[in-house]
Amino acid sequence: MPTATQIGVLTIAVCIVFIIATIIFGLGFSIVPPNNIGIQQSTLSKTINTDRVYPPGRYYLGVGNDFILFPLQWQLVDFSDDKEGFGAGPLSVFSNNGQTVILDVSFYFRIDETKLFEIYQLAATNYVGIIERKSQEVLKNIASRFSTTEFFTARESIAATMLTELNKSLYDIIYAYVPSFQLRGVSLPADLEKALVDKVVADQNKRTEELKRNITIIQADTQVLQAQAQANVTVVIQQATSNAFQVTETAKAQAKKVVLDAQSTVLLTLKNGLGFTNNSQLFNYMYAQQISAAPASSKLLVGFDGASLLVQN
Repeated sequence: MPTATQIGVLTIAVCIVFIIATIIFGLGFSIVPPNNIGIQQSTLSKTINTDRVYPPGRYYLGVGNDFILFPLQWQLVDFSDDKEGFGAGPLSVFSNNGQTVILDVSFYFRIDETKLFEIYQLAATNYVGIIERKSQEVLKNIASRFSTTEFFTARESIAATMLTELNKSLYDIIYAYVPSFQLRGVSLPADLEKALVDKVVADQNKRTEELKRNITIIQADTQVLQAQAQANVTVVIQQATSNAFQVTETAKAQAKKVVLDAQSTVLLTLKNGLGFTNNSQLFNYMYAQQISAAPASSKLLVGFDGASLLVQN
């Protein structure tokens, strides 16, 4: 008959075995958290149980087994300086004219929960890394089809093309859907943008200087024409003084015509040289020239005796 000591030892042993069994049994439970889905893996052999997929809940798998979890919610990939979720900094791409363009883009993806075993065979749990690399490749290839200007003028169209092709490519590669894509920002590298601005300013300054030179040349030509016309008038008048009154009057008329013809030639030359398209522009220019040529002590009177302008020294 067992002694009291033996019974005590046996009782302790049974308790210890029960506690150990309880702990082992408890270790056989695994949890799939909310917004996740899981597949069973042996922690010893690393083999996958392909019999079923486990939705959120608590399950008894037995000791030595655990879940590999996959999120069910949309996951963000963000290529920008405001990096959220997965991704890196802004994308540096080339347009179809070889120009560097900086893009801030982001998109959401979700894996196909009916393809978990295929995804695991392709990438284990590193499917996000594949999505990041493949999305950069796809976006850079699409960017190379468009000009630099189109990134500013056809931004929505480019974003729609990127969404369509990114969704198809990522599903073909890793069974991931892309329902939402944003082309959030388009810019040029800072040094390149400054160089373009400097070039535009330099071209404008060059054009301004050329215009100034043209005006100076035209004004000089105008003075020459006026001098030639006055010389012709003098010659005609001198020839006419030796004739009778009728001849003189005829000469004066001819001289007046020479003056008018010369003035007409001068004004036409001035108009064409300055690039004016109508007579109003020419008259405004002549008005400004008359005002600027007046002495500082002159007075400007308007509206006297039917005249619209009178400059009085």
